[in-house]
Amino acid sequence: MNISNVVYMLNLFNEPAMWSDKGIFAEVETVIDKLSQDVITLSDRELYLTKELTQGLLTATRKAFNKADEFQKDDLTPSINEILEFQYFLSIGSKAH
Repeated sequence: MNISNVVYMLNLFNEPAMWSDKGIFAEVETVIDKLSQDVITLSDRELYLTKELTQGLLTATRKAFNKADEFQKDDLTPSINEILEFQYFLSIGSKAH
């Protein structure tokens, strides 16, 4: 499974101004960096953060989809599908441990 597009979207979604706690921002940056590696090993905390961030990304993308015209919807549909596939990957990966 290629997750590079989801990781790219998470990078765009992760802005320092979003976080009142800069420690959490640093954790999120670390998690996103780990997701860019060939072999991914996440702690329970990192997995939780990844799931929460991915859900936030999905919610934002769906809101954009709901406000989009038909051409924009065609562009957003693959992104939504990739996010959903990544969420599934996270759920089966966490059950395997």
